[in-house]
Amino acid sequence: MFILQHNFGSISLHQRVLLRLHAYPQEQYGMLEGTMFEIKPIATDSGFLARVALPANLQTNWKKPILFREGLLAEADIVIANQNLLERFYLNAMRQIKR
Repeated sequence: MFILQHNFGSISLHQRVLLRLHAYPQEQYGMLEGTMFEIKPIATDSGFLARVALPANLQTNWKKPILFREGLLAEADIVIANQNLLERFYLNAMRQIKR
């Protein structure tokens, strides 16, 4: 996958990556979970190249099996901080107050 330079400093190895496959709608199948295991140090015109390890049995977080096909497209979310919803609201409120 390619990572854009925006907020690149908060990304590191071994972070969780959530993949939403275009061929398998998230509302029906859920998402695949992987782990980032390599980030290339040199940027390309598309961003930094990163590699994500997926489990051997491709199964979504809703326990639905995924059949691997060459060329499947996905959108990825990199989990930077594992916070619950209340913590996110609190941190966003504190950022707004400090401004």
